[in-house]
Amino acid sequence: MVTTLPSSVLIGMSGHVIEVEVDIARGFPAFTIVGLPDTIVKESKERIRTAIKNAHLEFPERRLTVNFVPANLKKDGSHLDLPIALGVLRVGDDAPGLKHIGVLGELGLSGQVIGVKGVIPLLIALQEQGVTRVIIPRANLDQAKLLKDMTVYPVEHLQEAYKLYESIDRVEGVFCNGDFKKTMHRLDDFSEVSGQEHAKRALEIAASGGHHVLMMGPPGSGKTMLARRVPGIMPDLAYEEVVELTKVYSVSNNIAPSGVVTDRPFRSPHHTISSVSLCGGGTNPKPGEVTLAHRGVLFLDELPEFKRSAIESLRQPIEDRRIQISRSTGTVDFPCYFTLIGAFNPCPCGYLGDIERQCKCSPIQVIRYLSKLSGPMIDRFDMQLILPKVPYESLRVVKESEPSRTIKERVEKARLIQFTRYGDVFKLNAHMSTKDIKVYCDLNDETEAFLKKAYHIMKLSARSLTNILKLSRTIADMDGAEEIRLEHVSEALQYRRIDKEVLSDV
Repeated sequence: MVTTLPSSVLIGMSGHVIEVEVDIARGFPAFTIVGLPDTIVKESKERIRTAIKNAHLEFPERRLTVNFVPANLKKDGSHLDLPIALGVLRVGDDAPGLKHIGVLGELGLSGQVIGVKGVIPLLIALQEQGVTRVIIPRANLDQAKLLKDMTVYPVEHLQEAYKLYESIDRVEGVFCNGDFKKTMHRLDDFSEVSGQEHAKRALEIAASGGHHVLMMGPPGSGKTMLARRVPGIMPDLAYEEVVELTKVYSVSNNIAPSGVVTDRPFRSPHHTISSVSLCGGGTNPKPGEVTLAHRGVLFLDELPEFKRSAIESLRQPIEDRRIQISRSTGTVDFPCYFTLIGAFNPCPCGYLGDIERQCKCSPIQVIRYLSKLSGPMIDRFDMQLILPKVPYESLRVVKESEPSRTIKERVEKARLIQFTRYGDVFKLNAHMSTKDIKVYCDLNDETEAFLKKAYHIMKLSARSLTNILKLSRTIADMDGAEEIRLEHVSEALQYRRIDKEVLSDV
């Protein structure tokens, strides 16, 4: 007698549908799980046996065999507890329609059904295979509601799931239609920042076109304060982005208490972070900080203090906006569509060039400190800012600064222009291809001559020139101009100061 239930497993960020087959036979009592189960699945035997008994249900003291189909796919995750338990309790039941009811859920020893990670990709995989009714833990209901055209049956206890499975065709589930409630979090506001108007303008441009920013300045110049306010001027997350981000955070088991991610992330890892933690990986690959910053901001403070290998590992994610991790068992892709903001001091003590405080660093210490930032990595920052020390008058004189909501409105208008141009709400000027640049970054003769002269004088690389054109296109969009004019290119060139003025002698 064999009972079959559909479920799914996670590989990277994707779900894969499997079938849980349970067979009961005469013989010495045994409980065997086959089909390439991972350690956590093998351990489920004792959880399931104890949960069934504590739920006052009958555990068959017979020879039980659980098989996962396909057998060549590694099965990982505690969410297979509930389908195995229901298969054991319903073994031999061939009631029509039950083979089309998906099951997900972890079991506690008391029979409680516990929420699981990665429920969205697990449900999506089932839905793509035609399974549109799924029993899930009640704790995962808010996440499940993000999906569309699917019916879920939330349960809190094994006994409840067992009774539901008997009469599921007569029970009305929760129909999911993409509903979610936006959480109201107070974000840091630009109105709280005194001075640094040049940096505020640069960060508005960065948010408008998706450009990466590098800031250098003495301690207390406001680098971190400015970076933390960038998510607040980005447009609200679209439905597709909410689903995508919730999937990322659920898979990483880093989900918010509400179960749904509705705010753009701001990630600021410590400089001691490893390359694996930054970009993702591990024996069973998990998302890293670059993926957790997806659709938001990744802020690397004290950039030269990071391990050089960690900094250099960012090159591919910056270019491709996805990170590919290969293991002997296969390859997984994680999304990493983020705005990178880096910050550092001009020297180890932070006061090189300060007219009020004397720098204590030797020339060799300064060179060693700045040389941790390679030219190719610096080149990948579209905008490079030097922040001066904020004068006393700017800090103490009460002056109303522009609030984030006003800046956000301008950013949304600039992004609307880009959406109209590219026909893709998620494509920004920073992501233009070479073909796009030829079409949308045409210059008149005067502007072309000016840029050519700047190219030779500033000794720009080909990538730098491309970034300047993309940046000029964003500035023109913010100005509402169809054509990139001389003033747009001039402003874009102002944001290449670090490699020209600071790192050229290193």
